[in-house]
Amino acid sequence: MNLMYIVALRYINPSPYIFYFDYSSYKLFGFFTELQFIIKDKKEYVSPIKGTIKK
Repeated sequence: MNLMYIVALRYINPSPYIFYFDYSSYKLFGFFTELQFIIKDKKEYVSPIKGTIKK
């Protein structure tokens, strides 16, 4: 996969959060309008998409 695909899709879908994983046998990428998770000080903090969890 070429980075050009991500650049082209970013132009069409200007979401603020992008992920890209290269697993040798396949590559996975996507775009989100909300932050899904963040890694800080070797800990992962999950932030579910709005509307997916009852309050």
